[in-house]
Amino acid sequence: MRILEGLLISLVLTITLAELAMLRKRVPPRSELGVADCVLPWLDSVGILKKCVYTRDYRTLNETLQAILQAPFRLIVMDLEGREVMHIEYGEISVARAYAYLLPGFNGTRDPLVVVLVVNGYE
Repeated sequence: MRILEGLLISLVLTITLAELAMLRKRVPPRSELGVADCVLPWLDSVGILKKCVYTRDYRTLNETLQAILQAPFRLIVMDLEGREVMHIEYGEISVARAYAYLLPGFNGTRDPLVVVLVVNGYE
């Protein structure tokens, strides 16, 4: 008899907890990541970002970002003291989202730079 009571209590408790979990307000999941969400880490992983930033290859980086993003953007590279090292701009930006990425250095040298990418087209 005690076993049945224990099972019944467990069943009622489980149903109650399940109902409470369903009543909680949930944050809707964000839609799939867009290209702009991943472009800086990906460019760094294939070696393009570091090479272009530290060698000041504006043209290659600009053309690569134009081909990948296919939207107006602004890329600003700053040192840790906030001085602008590189600035690339393509098109008019109205509504945008910004992404920041830290580059620690290049070819064994410590020269941290902050890369900020502002991409148009998000509301």
